Amino acid sequence: MDLAAQTGAGVCREHPAGARLPGCRGASCGCEPIPGCDQRDSRQRISWFYNLELKETRTVTQSRTQGGDDRTAFRRSPPSSSPPEGSADAALVPAASEDAARDWRSRVVNRSLGLAADKAVQRGQAFISAASRLIRGGDAKDLTMQKVAAEAGLSLRVLYQHFASKDDLLVALVEEAERTFTQLMRQRVEQYTEPLDRLGAALYFATDKRLHTDEGFNRAMASYTMQAAVVSPEQLGRARRPVTQFFAELIDKVMRAGLARADDPENAAVNLLLTYVNYQTNIYLGNFMGGPLPSSESLIRFCLAGLGVEVEEGWNERFRLSEEDIVPYKEKVERYTSRPRKRRAD
Repeated sequence: MDLAAQTGAGVCREHPAGARLPGCRGASCGCEPIPGCDQRDSRQRISWFYNLELKETRTVTQSRTQGGDDRTAFRRSPPSSSPPEGSADAALVPAASEDAARDWRSRVVNRSLGLAADKAVQRGQAFISAASRLIRGGDAKDLTMQKVAAEAGLSLRVLYQHFASKDDLLVALVEEAERTFTQLMRQRVEQYTEPLDRLGAALYFATDKRLHTDEGFNRAMASYTMQAAVVSPEQLGRARRPVTQFFAELIDKVMRAGLARADDPENAAVNLLLTYVNYQTNIYLGNFMGGPLPSSESLIRFCLAGLGVEVEEGWNERFRLSEEDIVPYKEKVERYTSRPRKRRAD
């Protein structure tokens, strides 16, 4: 049921089967078409009161999307001016005695939107985890939406309500992997205080092969990433934005310390990641460069040299994790894929 129905608005008098909207006068109104009404000549009058309620709902939705608290983020946005006295709009404005009733309606709408958003995120995560488990289990080449839905314990219909296509789901999988890995890199560099050490620790962490031991999964993810780059380059760019911003922050601090020469930290981060991504792709999909691939240390020194930073040989060994220290990071890399399957629920 839409918002207008929840607030007790009248039914469209021109087309009773159409959408419920406040103050609709049908085709004689001359405003916008009624959303959801199947009659093209139907019109609605967007009233002052309806605009107010719609603005409140959008505020709640935005605060939920940004992780806001429903008890503090909800704010009523008052209209710029009151409707003319005696107008049809004025009749729609609740009297002072109705304020309490409208408040509980607002709270109900707020709470229901929040619950719906939380449930959508949980189900989306369930589908992403299911796809990842299937890939790790060897179904990378034969991955289908039907298999993902079955693995998640949800219906195919629900899956398509959350992800429009397989490509959409795979971009989300890449986004989740990038987000998780960026969080781990942030945790790793927090152990260092010097800007150059923080950058070096991040580069060494990103190229540590011990964190990427599942060859089948890595190969599939590299392949899916290349597919997404062709089908949905803008979406893939947004998915990779966190790691780009992270390296831009690190490079900016190195520049401010006077240890690097670069015109723009974000541009430098993009150049660095272009080198890194191509390196990882050649490792996982096979070497197609026509020559031997460099070692991770050689790659790191090359990236730093591009920033005007010269380091001695073996400099990055100080950032090498011991076998004992790397275990918790490896567990976190795969944690989001090991969540239990959910019961089928529509």
